[in-house]
Amino acid sequence: MLKSNVLIIEDEHASRRVYKKIFREAKITYVGSGEEAIAKILENPSRWDLIISDQVLAGRIPGRDIYVHLTAYHPHLSRRFIFATKRRDELAGLGIAPNRVLSKPFRRHEMVNALQGTRLHECQAIR
Repeated sequence: MLKSNVLIIEDEHASRRVYKKIFREAKITYVGSGEEAIAKILENPSRWDLIISDQVLAGRIPGRDIYVHLTAYHPHLSRRFIFATKRRDELAGLGIAPNRVLSKPFRRHEMVNALQGTRLHECQAIR
């Protein structure tokens, strides 16, 4: 069975540990800044089954701008994005489904709900 590819855009190590527990069966790649995220995604946009981003990141590019930039050129990625942030209000107006914007700290069932409609919804990557 192929492992799902999950990109986690997160600069806090405590949050990274939470994702590692949730996505035990997935191949996780972590990046800590918007600049790294855009470069990693553009290497092969179709590679990613799921992209989870914080809004506030190290560097100059916040999660919102990553989403806007990438989905302008690769609209299919919009269904693969989930945000986990303490600043939900900064994501208003992007047209993201409410269940795809999680407030930190979130519960496991909220992440499972956010996966509805993504490539990971039917697979065994989340435990």
